[in-house]
Amino acid sequence: MKKYLLFIIGLLLVPFAVNAANANISLEASDTSISNGDSVTVDVDVSSSSNLSYYEYTLNYDESKLKLVRGSDYIVDRANNNSTKKFTNSFKFRALATGTAKVTVQSYAVLDTKDNN
Repeated sequence: MKKYLLFIIGLLLVPFAVNAANANISLEASDTSISNGDSVTVDVDVSSSSNLSYYEYTLNYDESKLKLVRGSDYIVDRANNNSTKKFTNSFKFRALATGTAKVTVQSYAVLDTKDNN
C-alpha cells in the first residue's frame, strides 16, 4: 500500500500590481499527488505585460513534509535585456512524509524597466 502526499501549490499573496503594469506570480507542479520519497517539480513564473528588469521572492513550504533538492527558497534575478516579460524558475522537492503540503510565495518584489514597483 503506497502512502501519498497531497501536494498543493499557491500564493499567500495572489497577483500583485507593479506601477504601469500588472505582474503575476504563478506556480505549477508537475504532479499533485506523490508517494513518499518521490519527487515533484514546481515551476514559478513571474510575468507582466510590461518589460521586467528585476524580481525576487521567497518560497515557503512545510520542511517536515518536503525537502527542496534543487533550487533555493530565496530567488533574486535581473533581466539580461529590456524586453523580458517573463521569468521562470524550476524547483525540485522530495516528499518526506504523508499528508498535505503547500508551496507558496511568501514575499516578493518586482520592478519594471522604469524601476517601478
